[in-house]
Amino acid sequence: MARTIQGILKEDYKKWKDREYIFTRVDGIYRAKTFGQTIYDALALAEVLLSYGLKNENIAVYGENSYEWMVSDLAIMGYVGTNVAIDKEWKEYSVSDAIKRTNVKCVIYSKSKKDIIDNLRSKFDIVYICMQDDFYELLDKGYGLLKNKKDIFCFEEREYDKMCKIVFSSGTTGVPKASMLSQRNILCGWDNLYKRAPMNDTDICYLFLPLHHTYAGLCNFLFSTISGMQIYLCSDTKKIAEELQIVRPTVFCAVPLIYERFYGLAVQTGQNLKTLFGGNIRYMFSGGALFNVDIRREYKNSGLNMMEAYALSETSSIFSIQYSNSPNVKSVGTIFENIDVKVINPDENGCGELAVKGDNVFLGYYGNEKATKEAFDEDGYFLTGDLGYIDENNELYLMGRKKRMILTENGENVDPEEIERLIQQSAEISKVKVYEEGGLIKAAIYVCQDIDIEAVIENVNQMLPKYKQVREFNLIRDSIDARLK
Repeated sequence: MARTIQGILKEDYKKWKDREYIFTRVDGIYRAKTFGQTIYDALALAEVLLSYGLKNENIAVYGENSYEWMVSDLAIMGYVGTNVAIDKEWKEYSVSDAIKRTNVKCVIYSKSKKDIIDNLRSKFDIVYICMQDDFYELLDKGYGLLKNKKDIFCFEEREYDKMCKIVFSSGTTGVPKASMLSQRNILCGWDNLYKRAPMNDTDICYLFLPLHHTYAGLCNFLFSTISGMQIYLCSDTKKIAEELQIVRPTVFCAVPLIYERFYGLAVQTGQNLKTLFGGNIRYMFSGGALFNVDIRREYKNSGLNMMEAYALSETSSIFSIQYSNSPNVKSVGTIFENIDVKVINPDENGCGELAVKGDNVFLGYYGNEKATKEAFDEDGYFLTGDLGYIDENNELYLMGRKKRMILTENGENVDPEEIERLIQQSAEISKVKVYEEGGLIKAAIYVCQDIDIEAVIENVNQMLPKYKQVREFNLIRDSIDARLK
């Protein structure tokens, strides 16, 4: 019988009701919510959302990592509709676009986003729920609804292959694409992850990666409902090193940029890498960007079980992960055994575009049939846009991108065409080319007449999250012969 979120949470309630689960740091002290409280809160919130007529509707969750974000995620996906996971760094322009394009009927937002949400209220006549101001009053209402039920787990079953989550991924269409995921997509990877890293209820995960990404939202958080792993939430990204010494986790996930910074700290201070991460690490995962081979080797040599991973939002963060204690510092993992991967038009070295078919592959892009059709080949394989090759042990090696895309050091995909389109809205600008150099987003801007380009860039940057903002630009007077190369 296939796993479902409803089934998993019901079983968790029986097994771990009184066990501490999600830890949040308040006034310097970590305080826990039990499995039982977390699940009961998710059920209560689900009852309220259903009472609002939001069954099978798209509900956006927008804010930094929090207990409330996690409860909302479980309630929406498991019992109500679809969680439209909005990037916590997005500003009004992007949030408004996401709400409109994905037909959102309710936004659950963090108080830190109040100004943005207040500006959107006049545009969208939908339900607004603040995680801090409204959340617990709604939970009280939900508790009352649950008390009237003979079985608190008596909810209508969700369709296993129906959309339950939307995550946004960059593409070449000029705007982030809304990838639709089902419970089948999301949950199909657990068994093969467990083969590589058998996590269980003795494990502790320190979580700082954003929950709106599939890396953290699925592989860290949702899979913890299967393993029973405890989760400690980072209170401030400036305190990661401090909190690792407090939490002393057994599981840690990050992008290469974080690992490179910790390596630099180890070199600078003379401390052992293993000690810097608390001394108890069993599984350490890296993904989201290319990782320096020499630094990867240093982590492995220090006794840390560094496991490289590769995936995309469209593959539900499930594609390939290294087996535990693998000595290989060049591959991005062994391809999951329950998916089919092929290399299209390989060159003499076996390198070509990677394409995948399996239960992990998304349902398509919401409201964009053209982009969905273009994302698959005639045999039904999803085209990743990444170039790589596979060795005789089914280990995967990445060699770059087929499509034009900027991959930042912290693992964010930046679509240059989206930024170019925003800059080029001014009539005085004839052409724009956005690119990355030295870790910075830069732009070559061709103008046909005088323009206050600094004001244009400032305005564009105000609409974009920090990782997409243009840091430097080169202004070029356009002419008949001027062309972008």
